[in-house]
Amino acid sequence: MYKIPDKTLLIGKKIISLPESESTNTLMVSMSQHRLLDEGTVIVTDNQTRGRGQAGHTWVSEPAANLTFSVLLNPFFLEPSNQFFLNMAVGLAICQAISDSVPNKVWLKWPNDVIIQDKKVSGILIENQIQGQVLSQSVIGIGVNVNQTHFAWPHATSLKVLTGKDEDKFKIFETILVRLEAYYNLLKAKRFDTLKKEYYTVLYWKDERHQFEVKGKKIEGIITGLDEVGRLVVLAQGKTSHYNFKEIRFLY
Repeated sequence: MYKIPDKTLLIGKKIISLPESESTNTLMVSMSQHRLLDEGTVIVTDNQTRGRGQAGHTWVSEPAANLTFSVLLNPFFLEPSNQFFLNMAVGLAICQAISDSVPNKVWLKWPNDVIIQDKKVSGILIENQIQGQVLSQSVIGIGVNVNQTHFAWPHATSLKVLTGKDEDKFKIFETILVRLEAYYNLLKAKRFDTLKKEYYTVLYWKDERHQFEVKGKKIEGIITGLDEVGRLVVLAQGKTSHYNFKEIRFLY
């Protein structure tokens, strides 16, 4: 059962639990447009039939086995140029919560994937609305593979695959909400340096030489970090380049 967390003051104080939903993000956006929803509202479902990922990709999840939910935030304090710090905060919250369940190192693959042993265990989809010079609304979609064991995509995994036992998805759900509020408070305090420093400790492939694809060509480079607007910075052939999402692809 999805319980309202005792350790938060904002996030998860209202939980809308549905047996089935096409997409919790789509529903959250629609509901927020038609009636007032409190900041921190969570929509969660045990069967998401048309889950959405980055760049139009789908998020396929086995019914009742995993976590699929969305969180509504109103980060009016955040300028659009700083919106990737919200991605950092959400990613770090999930990373920490999952780390409680597995002995393996948990990584954050830029921009929005959570990786364990080179396989994706969780994905994030953040849809922002901008009003003037601030972010007026953010709908944060989170999917975590908890107890699913078979995947059509070879680069996916789950907590159960990693631990060999059933995991308590309701406890993980609550832990994510608690950690998310803690990082959201850091974001409110504009502790950007703290967030970036911690993000770099779990940034997948940072300071390692790997292969990427850019404009259809294979390159070999080293991720050195992110720039001031959240673009990936890669050093290749003595030259530093900055990439937006979809401009660079990781090659395994």
